[in-house]
Amino acid sequence: MGVEHSFQGELEAERLVLIKADKDIAEGEQRLCEQAQRLATLGREGEDARQAVRLEQAFSATLDEWKRHRELIQLRIIHLEQCAKSSASQPAT
Repeated sequence: MGVEHSFQGELEAERLVLIKADKDIAEGEQRLCEQAQRLATLGREGEDARQAVRLEQAFSATLDEWKRHRELIQLRIIHLEQCAKSSASQPAT
């Protein structure tokens, strides 16, 4: 039961991390959208948008990394679920 309990604690922690990752990604997507709108405005007004473009690229790259990190969290959750099931099905010694 101790090992199973350990997996359950780790699972709970990883699920909380996944919730935070989802929130961060949603906020990042919103920031990227807002930056695209700023770029459009700068373009319409004939303003220099080079800094804004670089910022948009940085936002996009960061968002890509957050999404990759989320995938790793999901894989960790799957692994922990499998470990928990495996330890639960083994007889106690």
